[in-house]
Amino acid sequence: MQPIAGFWAFVWSCIKAAEEATRAFFGLNVKTVIVGALLLILGFILFRIRRGKDKTKEKIEDYLLISLAPIGVFVVLLFVFNLVRAPYLVYAAAYAKAKQNLDTTHERVTTLA
Repeated sequence: MQPIAGFWAFVWSCIKAAEEATRAFFGLNVKTVIVGALLLILGFILFRIRRGKDKTKEKIEDYLLISLAPIGVFVVLLFVFNLVRAPYLVYAAAYAKAKQNLDTTHERVTTLA
């Protein structure tokens, strides 16, 4: 049973690494996303006040098709790319941590001798 549990822990680590790499590509955080969404909504509200409900509905549909759909496709493809390279990212992080632990242990041993 232990190898299967270890496998799923590794898969979860790979998914988390891919998500972090995708988020790091854009440099986004929660605050940036919330502010951007609020400004977009405010823009559509002001457009509705100025132009009316029907033109605003057309504008939102056009915006979703022309702007957000390609961005969504790009984000999904980037996530898939990062998911493919995630095992290497997990391995590199584990290797760096192990190397740091070995170096720290080696320094402690040499100071004792």
